[in-house]
Amino acid sequence: ANATGKFVVKTDSGKAAILWENGADIYIAFRDLTAANFPAIGTEIKVTTRPNTSGGLALAMGGGGKAIAVWSVVTTSTSLFTTTTTHTITGKNFQGDVAGTAGTGFGVALLSGVGMNCVLGADSDGGNTAAIAVGYGISTNVVNAYTYDFATGTRQAGPIALTGTATGGGYVGSINVSASSGKAFVTWKRSDAYLFARAYDMIANTALAPNVQTISANIGSYSPVATGGFGLVSYNSTKNTGIYLRVVDLSDGALEYTTALQLDTSKSAKSRKPGGLYLVSGNIITLWEHEESSKRTIRGRSATMGANLVAKGSGEFFVSTTNFGNQTGPKIAVKDTTGFVAWWATDSTQQNIRGYSLDMLNPGAL
Repeated sequence: ANATGKFVVKTDSGKAAILWENGADIYIAFRDLTAANFPAIGTEIKVTTRPNTSGGLALAMGGGGKAIAVWSVVTTSTSLFTTTTTHTITGKNFQGDVAGTAGTGFGVALLSGVGMNCVLGADSDGGNTAAIAVGYGISTNVVNAYTYDFATGTRQAGPIALTGTATGGGYVGSINVSASSGKAFVTWKRSDAYLFARAYDMIANTALAPNVQTISANIGSYSPVATGGFGLVSYNSTKNTGIYLRVVDLSDGALEYTTALQLDTSKSAKSRKPGGLYLVSGNIITLWEHEESSKRTIRGRSATMGANLVAKGSGEFFVSTTNFGNQTGPKIAVKDTTGFVAWWATDSTQQNIRGYSLDMLNPGAL
């Protein structure tokens, strides 16, 4: 089935799971990443048919190549000129085998209210547990975490409150979950442009740190990842065109440094949008889109973790070197000290996906 809406891709144990929307239908398929040309594992599976095309979509992969798909169904009802919005969040586990073995599905949460908003995210560190985060509210906001077993689809814990005292200020507009080494790094942006983070222990099923961590106000876009025992988040500000970096220690859930680090150095950018980032041997590589003179390129900067978070080199570096048209959406995958960056490229005659191999310890500078 074709993808007509949102899609998500996750990898684990030499497999890739692809979850996508085709109209009101949701499908999942698996690929073997260890074989030539990445052949399909079995056939694509229809996960569910929703009553409409509204609702969220999330995917976690772990447990030796298994997957859990999560989605929401949005419905409304009107009584006496009052419209109530209901979000029904459901999950289903898949074994990722040729036979297409799947569970029967399970309910995650049912949320209802006048003007109710809801967003969801999911991830895993590759172990046997998937972490799911649900953010919801009307004029206030709540973020809860849940954990599920990949093999059985059984809930292990939840709802566990992550929001702490970060209430008020509007609803949760977006949410992300990134997991590594038994910890889930949950980030969410409120409708008032505040960005928050919380670390969650997937083994003890507890929220870490005394409370939620405030990343910044005036957030435009943001890009988080859990890597090397830390939660990293880069973001741009609505106050200027800068790209900023913050670090959360996933061992205790606290901010590692008291202030954000500004990474960009070019003064001529019209706008910037954060992309992928990763940590290797105390070095953080952060990527972003750079817009200048109606053209978009991919740039990055390296920073070193220590007593202080310090930007390396004289300035930012180019990642995209062939720029016939706009270069957007940079993501990065890392093995040892080598990173591979991929992004959309609008070339002279067609769109392409371009890639670049990056030395994570010495990427260069302008």
